Amino acid sequence: MPSHAHASVRVGVTAAFALCICAAATASVDLTYRRHGLSIGDSARVNGLRLNFTDRNLREVNGINFTLWRDDEEPPNSRVDGLAIGLFPRATRLTGLQLGLASVRGTHVTGIGVAPGVGADKNLTGVFAAVGMGAGNDLTGVGVSLGAGAGRDVKGVFLAALGGGAGRDMTGVVFAGLGGGAGRDMKGIATGVLAVGAGRDMTGIALGGLAVGAGRDAKGLTFGLLATGAGRDMTGIAVSGLAAGAGEHAKGIMVGGLAAGAGGDATGLMFGGLAAGAGADATGVMIGGLAAGAGEEMRGLAIAGGGVGAPRVVGVALALGHTKSEGLRGIAVSAYNRVEGRQTGLSIGVVNYAEELHGVQIGVVNIARSNRSGLRVTPLINVGF
Repeated sequence: MPSHAHASVRVGVTAAFALCICAAATASVDLTYRRHGLSIGDSARVNGLRLNFTDRNLREVNGINFTLWRDDEEPPNSRVDGLAIGLFPRATRLTGLQLGLASVRGTHVTGIGVAPGVGADKNLTGVFAAVGMGAGNDLTGVGVSLGAGAGRDVKGVFLAALGGGAGRDMTGVVFAGLGGGAGRDMKGIATGVLAVGAGRDMTGIALGGLAVGAGRDAKGLTFGLLATGAGRDMTGIAVSGLAAGAGEHAKGIMVGGLAAGAGGDATGLMFGGLAAGAGADATGVMIGGLAAGAGEEMRGLAIAGGGVGAPRVVGVALALGHTKSEGLRGIAVSAYNRVEGRQTGLSIGVVNYAEELHGVQIGVVNIARSNRSGLRVTPLINVGF
């Protein structure tokens, strides 16, 4: 065997022997000058290379800290600045590069970490690759894992094959294999094969394989294969295979394979495969496969296969079945147009009915209760002023 190989073996054996002795004695062999150099064992402070079996007395390492095993407790007030490597790199503060065969953990972890498990009791900041990663407080940076989460905020870009979540706010880009969620607000881009949700507001782009929802407001683009909704207002574009809805107001484009609706006002374009509706005013274009309606005023264009209805219709209402309103100002076209109040404009259908006609009715039977006797029911056309 060459002499340099013999020397390498002797150095390795000597280091391993010293490491075992120091581990048993909770001591260290320091080949240092003013704490700069090589330390073997459980030394408190060193600038350079530190080799140890398990850390109990660790306080500060600037350089490389290799620890084979872990103690039950994290060394108090300890820090490693540089490279922390071993089975279980652990310290109060880990800053730099962390490589763990089993896990990386600290109260505060900052830098680049690679391990099956990466965690911080408080803040986890940097670039991380792990099977699972989590922070008791904030998770900030870039990460790739099966699961990622933080007790408070998540900020940055994270790819979590199973799921990602934040106890408070989630800001940035999160691709979650199954689902992603934030206890409060979500801002940026979030995707989930199953669902994406925010307890309060959702702003940006949210794509959920099954559902997307916000407890309060949703602003931007939301897509859910089954449903997308907001407990309060929805602004932007909302698309869903089954239903899209807002508890209060909707502004923008809302498309639901079966239904689209807003509990309050709806402004913009609303399309529902079966029905589209607003609990208060609807302004813009509303299309429903069977029905389109508004609880108060419908202004713009409304189209439905079955019926269109609102207390007040201002604009154009088109339906195969019927249109119904208490007041019409504009045009209504369907088989049966019924205005239980004042009609100002034109109605075209098989049967047209108006309590008070100020316009024209064209149909087989035209009824205007406000006309004088003999002109209240006419064929083909009726006119009122």
